[in-house]
Amino acid sequence: MQKQTKDTLSQSMEHLIARDDKLDDMMRKTSEMSDLSYSMSRKSRKVHRNAFWSSIVAKLLYLIIGLILIYVLLFFLCDGITLPKCI
Repeated sequence: MQKQTKDTLSQSMEHLIARDDKLDDMMRKTSEMSDLSYSMSRKSRKVHRNAFWSSIVAKLLYLIIGLILIYVLLFFLCDGITLPKCI
């Protein structure tokens, strides 16, 4: 009977140690995932910010090109830089 108790206790201790190892593994993986999540969040914000500013720059370029084209059109329609026919 005493041997059976020792065997049961020994098995229980082995299971407890194995469970502790699994918990340590899960804690390590959770920490790694948390770090990766934070890193991904920062990179995502950076990409979003870059896309936003690229969009703003593109819109400003379109506006400038449009204004230049309007001025060139008026230049030809109004005879010169000072636009004497149109003013």
